[in-house]
Amino acid sequence: DLVWYLYYFREGEEDVRAALRRIGYTQVLHNQYVAPRYQIFLDLYARPGANMGGAMPIDTTFAATNGGWVLPPDGEVVSTGEDGAPQVTIANQSLDGREASLLIDATGPSLYTFSADLRSGLPNDDVEVVVACMSPAGMELSVQTAVIPQPQGAPVWNRVQATALCPEGTASLRLALQNQGFGDVDFRNPTLQTIAVPESQ
Repeated sequence: DLVWYLYYFREGEEDVRAALRRIGYTQVLHNQYVAPRYQIFLDLYARPGANMGGAMPIDTTFAATNGGWVLPPDGEVVSTGEDGAPQVTIANQSLDGREASLLIDATGPSLYTFSADLRSGLPNDDVEVVVACMSPAGMELSVQTAVIPQPQGAPVWNRVQATALCPEGTASLRLALQNQGFGDVDFRNPTLQTIAVPESQ
């Protein structure tokens, strides 16, 4: 259910990625490396329900408590959805956008996958689900953004995920649910999973 794809841009390469999408895979990680002759890319593709590792406990209620979610000062509503699950609605009418974010302790090297359900009629470029590996000084070491489906018709819930390959020296993760458009986005069921990267022999 997981496919790693290491490549550089060449004729026919895009056909491989298109074929992965056709058989149900979604890109969850995209890393770029500079080589002497080429830019090298490492992607991770996952099918829905793929095993992304062990679960890490995070707050799924969006409670704005000390050490919990940081919610925007306005434009957000935490409520209970029709299925009984807590959800947060982030409304935005600003060019700066609005987000809910959570900072948790983490170490590297490890893979971390941040997943959430979202529902919105906004264009997919206006909605982001982000996982970032942070240094002890608060610098971003690696940032990954989920692939968001383009809305078709009435808004429906979609499960999306982003996976970051956090390097050694990672001290924390920053998880963010962002609305960069003009309108509302609903989020629910945030989860975090991890897979430790084995030491090289």
